[in-house]
Amino acid sequence: LWKKGKENRTPKDPYLQSVLKFMLLHENYHAMWDKLAADPTIPLVVDGDNVVLHVAMDAAAENAIQTDRPEGIRELFEELQARGVEKGRAFHVISGAMRDEYLIAGEAGEPMDLVRFFVRSKDYAGRVDR
Repeated sequence: LWKKGKENRTPKDPYLQSVLKFMLLHENYHAMWDKLAADPTIPLVVDGDNVVLHVAMDAAAENAIQTDRPEGIRELFEELQARGVEKGRAFHVISGAMRDEYLIAGEAGEPMDLVRFFVRSKDYAGRVDR
């Protein structure tokens, strides 16, 4: 995917398009993507953050906000910004909630629950300072 992006080739799948967009947006990961493209066996964790999971959750969070699924997630994102939280930070509050809920559900062998994701997002949003 990274190689395609560097060649300005867009994947056909909309989700992969979104993942690539976030790969490109996270300039701090570009060196990691280059290393990973050269050696897919290297560890995926940078500063405690699994970079592949991070961009995958960013893409999934973007879709959740755009489609308002679960209902109210778009409004929560907009409320964070209305409170003065910078857009990228507000976005990563929701993306972080999605990541955590995804990992908890996976650990339990269950699919991610959208209701629990929304509750976690509201909880995380309540903890954010401007």
